[in-house]
Formats: sequence, structure tokens, C-alpha cells
Amino acid sequence: MAENTLRETILHGWHVHHGAKMVEFGGWDMPVQYKTGIIQEHLATRRQAGLFDVSHMGRFRITGRGAEGFLLHVLTNNARTLKPGEAQYTFIANEHGGAVDDAYLYRLDADDFLLVVNAANRDKDWSWLMQHNSHDGVEMTNVSEELAMISLQGPNASSILEQVVSKEDLPENKRNCLVTTKIKGKAVVIARTGYTGEAVCFELFPPQAYAVELWQILADLGAVPVGLGARDSLRLEAGLPLYGHELGLDPENSEIPIFANAIASFAVRVPDQSDYIGKSELEKQRQEFIHIRRGELSTPLAKRTLKRLVQPIAVFGARKPLRAGFKVYLNDQHVGYVTSGTSVPYSRFYGHGITATPSDEHDLRPIGLALIDSTLRYRTDRPIVLQVTDGRGVAFESELVEKNLWPAAPFTRPYTGFRAPGQAQRLGRDNLSTRAPSLLKEADTNTHWRQQECINLIPSEQPTSSYVNKLCMSDPSARYNEHNRLKALGPDAPDVRYYKGTAFIMEKEEELKAALRVFFNCSQVEPRVISGQLANDTVYDAFKQF
Repeated sequence: MAENTLRETILHGWHVHHGAKMVEFGGWDMPVQYKTGIIQEHLATRRQAGLFDVSHMGRFRITGRGAEGFLLHVLTNNARTLKPGEAQYTFIANEHGGAVDDAYLYRLDADDFLLVVNAANRDKDWSWLMQHNSHDGVEMTNVSEELAMISLQGPNASSILEQVVSKEDLPENKRNCLVTTKIKGKAVVIARTGYTGEAVCFELFPPQAYAVELWQILADLGAVPVGLGARDSLRLEAGLPLYGHELGLDPENSEIPIFANAIASFAVRVPDQSDYIGKSELEKQRQEFIHIRRGELSTPLAKRTLKRLVQPIAVFGARKPLRAGFKVYLNDQHVGYVTSGTSVPYSRFYGHGITATPSDEHDLRPIGLALIDSTLRYRTDRPIVLQVTDGRGVAFESELVEKNLWPAAPFTRPYTGFRAPGQAQRLGRDNLSTRAPSLLKEADTNTHWRQQECINLIPSEQPTSSYVNKLCMSDPSARYNEHNRLKALGPDAPDVRYYKGTAFIMEKEEELKAALRVFFNCSQVEPRVISGQLANDTVYDAFKQF
């Protein structure tokens, strides 16, 4: 490859042929948008399904009997907890608790892993991993040019993919699950992962030679091609970090601690016997992060390890987009910088609640991520209003928000402004005496309507006899009676009870078990009830694969 020549993915010709606007990104010639434009591509992902060429990402195959031990040493998350067919978000950390890169680890088999890293860091990450590979039985292969990578994200992603692969050959419907399946005879890894905040998400790893054909199939089935512009606005709306913005060096050229990003709590493992690079520094960050989140840290800002945290912000009442590098102030005091910012589109919804659906109309809102003083935290009782200034001194107000996107299914929902929680009507001494009788009357009316005039379809809500009602008002109905058998005491020992005052209940439970054994002609009975939700989960976990 000639010097200064941009790299191209296997899909480069398709992008050019279909009118994509190509730009340089991390040494690659990539589509920033298609003819539809960034706004429509963003909305298409949120409303339907977006299709992304992410073959510029680095893909390393790590195999052999020493693979797990090597990954436990160089990655912050716990590779040991992954079963074959599972994935996890992780970091490649340095000794100081900063990020060499963030990455995704996929366990294809017991001793077979796939590590995906950022495109701009591909060569740097490979050198770092090779430098720290002192484990026996580890083989590292850079498969970035052999294995393509396509992302399919959005509410319709499953229905589109099910026209290519049977439901039975898709990964289990849980995030971070994956399978290797065959599409037209080609082995393709399909994982339920993604970088958009969408609940329905897939990333596909086809052989390089099959990537263009698979891409065209997905596009023909309704997936909308999306460029880097909307990919960035989608991840920003979801609050996901990007190396070079929320990871790496900050605008003051200081290293950003990994735990400055809240997502680190999912990607840095709790200390165990195995050592890993950056472990001691990251554990210091973790403990400080926990106390900051709980509001328990009184350490002055200057002495904190986490002096600043990455937090989402939004601008209301203005159209000017936020940009990386803008300064953030609180009451004229400089508290940090915008690390990522743009204006994102969001749909207007028809209907109310979870059944509401997005319309064809949309609005724009400026949002961003900001690295700001860790003394500032989102509050539910009142908004925290910040001032943001651009390089020319133009200032506008922004608000510290909990999230800019709620990942509800099937359609994600935007945060649209602070609303103080309403206060319930208080009962003072003056109106308590008059309110109490009316409350009893209202409850009596409601009970009569529910139990005499309705057909309740949930078994636990069906009306009961006066005999059962009287038993339900008796003492045992609200008394704890947890008990379990301890194997250490032997097979014939009675269950250990954890609460006192339960002798009467235990006696009646044994009487009930004896009666049920006779009634059902069985030898074993467990009469203790569990919640309907737990019962559902038990059945679903057992049968959902079939």
C-alpha cells in the first residue's frame, strides 16, 4: 500500500456506487452519509433498521489453551465468566488506569476468542497485545482482512434477519449472546451486540468474500444503509463513549481515567485471584466512583482520582449544536469540557405510553457528553443548569440530564426536558378525621366492584370465599416462614427455620403436604408459593429456545 493511501473495506465499491459521501476516518475511506442524509439515517435506525459497514474495526482471533489466561491479564473484564456463545464489553487498560482502547470480546468456543477493537487503534492495540503476550499456548491472528463486520440495528432488525436465517439459528434473545451459523453455506458469526443503544441489535461477521452479497441481501430486505455520521449521533444519544473523546486524552492533554465513564462498572471486573494490567489503579477508581454515585465522598476535588466524570447534557430552547472542546461553566466557574456533541433528530410519537409509535415527523435537539467536575451529579429534585461557550465566546444554557435516550422496546425514547416530581397531597391533622371515613368508603366500593361485578382473569385476583378471607386475616398470613434443608445436617434432619414464632405454620404446612400427597397420589409436595414472575421466568428460560 502506497504511503498516505487510505484503506478501504470490502464494501467500499458498494458505497461509492450508491452515492455515499466518502471521508477519511482513522486512516480509512469510509461513508459518512448516503443520499438520504444523516438525519434520515439516524431516524431509520430508531424507527426501522439501520445497516452499518464496520469492517474497518480491528478483529483479532486469540486461540489455544492459554488464551483465557492471556485475556484475563490484558483485559479488564472477566473472560473466565464467558461461556462459548457469549460476549462482553471490556477495556485494554494501561498501568495508570487509563484506556489503551475499549473493545468487545466474543467467546466462540472454549479456547477460541474474537476481540474487536477500534479502527484507528488497530495497529497500536495489536502491538500492545503482542508486547504483553508472555503466556504459553496462545496463538494470536489478525483476521481483520479475512473476516468482515456488518452491523444491523433497530426495531425491525430481527424480522429482517429472520428472512435470511431461521429463528432457531439466531442467538438467544439476550444481549451479548452469539452463534456461528451457516448462510448459503458460509459460516457467519451473529452476535446480539451493537453501538447504537437499540434493544434489538445484531453484529454479523461473514467471510470477507461473502460480505458484499450479504450486505445487498439485507439492504434489499429493507435495512437502510447508514454512514459514520449517524453512527456517531446514535452512539452519542445512547451515551456510549468513543476513544479519542471520552477515552484517551482530555482537552487539557491529561489521561481520562477509565471510571470517568459509568459504563466501566460493567467492564471492569471485581478483583479476583488473577492479576491484570492496571488492576490496582482501577480498583482505586472503582471505590471512589461508588462513593461519588452514592453521594458519600467528601474528598476535595483537587485530591480525587476521578476529578471529572463523563455525563450527558442537553440544550433546551436553542438550536446551536454542542461540539467537542466547548467549555462548560457553572455559575461562572469552569467545570469541564464537552467531549462529544451534535444535534440529534427524534421522532414525534402517536399515542401514549409503551404502545405509542413514532410518526414521520421529527424534531432536533442539541445534546452531548461532557467531562465535568465529579462534584456535580444529576438531581431528581431540581435541574442543574450549565453554561456552555464555544471558541468565540458565545454562551448558551444546557442541562445535566440522567440520560438522553431511554432504551425501551420496541422504540427507544428521547429525554425531552426536566420535570420536577409532583408532590402527593398531604393529610394534615385538620382533614384527617374527615378523609379517613371517605377513604374507607372508597376502598369498600372498589372492593365490591372488583369482587362482585368483575371477572378477574389473574388467579390471585379472583374473589375468595368468606372462609378463605377469614384465614387470610389470621396471624400466619403475614408471618415469615422461610426454611431450607442444610445438607451438612444429614438427609433426615428437619429444615432450618430462619424466623421464630413459626411452629403453628410448620405444623399446618406438614398437614397440607400430607393431604396433597393423598389427593394427587404423589410422594413429594412443595406447597410454598412463588411469585408469578418467577414462575414465568422458570418456564421461559426452559422453553424459549424451542
